[in-house]
Amino acid sequence: MEIDTSKYVKPIESDKSIVSESKTTPFRKVNAEMLIDLPPKAFEDFDKGVYTYMNALMMQYVDELDGIVLAYENVKLCDNTGYIYEDSPYSHFFVRADFTLWDASIGCKMVGKVVRQSPLHISLLLYDSFNVKINRQCIPDDIFEWRDNDSLYNSIFVGNQLELDKLYLEGQWYDKRTGGEITDCLMEFESTGSEIDDGVIFVLGSLQYYIILARDPETIQDSRSSCRINIQ
Repeated sequence: MEIDTSKYVKPIESDKSIVSESKTTPFRKVNAEMLIDLPPKAFEDFDKGVYTYMNALMMQYVDELDGIVLAYENVKLCDNTGYIYEDSPYSHFFVRADFTLWDASIGCKMVGKVVRQSPLHISLLLYDSFNVKINRQCIPDDIFEWRDNDSLYNSIFVGNQLELDKLYLEGQWYDKRTGGEITDCLMEFESTGSEIDDGVIFVLGSLQYYIILARDPETIQDSRSSCRINIQ
């Protein structure tokens, strides 16, 4: 039995620019079966009840799918019969659907925007949705260096105009190869895993592979002009 969700949600469209054939892409499409549970009220409009359950999975990590659900379509009941266990009022159904998932597997290379910095980490924002944390031990010393924020003191004693947006910064990370700061720049990183903190999923990343690429001057881009630090 196919569930008609077209009344409630627009089906996803094929987008090869997002879901690619690359082995390193964090996006993937799967056809999978999963167990859902519906309250008695859902049977007033069964299709809507199924949609409400499925919609609650959006932007959530689902263990059965091993990824974060970005979209779904083609929902079908595997059996017309539901199951009630013991004294639970919920009815359980197996459904099958096509899911678009996001899963930053270890070794996957992606590009994020620098949004926060400290001597102990660099934080990136990925696709305007996912948080990336690069811990201190994953930042190579021979490529990047931390500099304390002296702009406040320089403005007081030298008379320079104070940059208010940098007043409260502890300091910034700089690319030693170019001398450019990384604030608001795009940085390519390698995924090393993930963690959940207070219900928020963080991708863990590393910049260690920059050490190897630093030997090739063609891979170095001036962050002051392009505001992008990446590899070829």
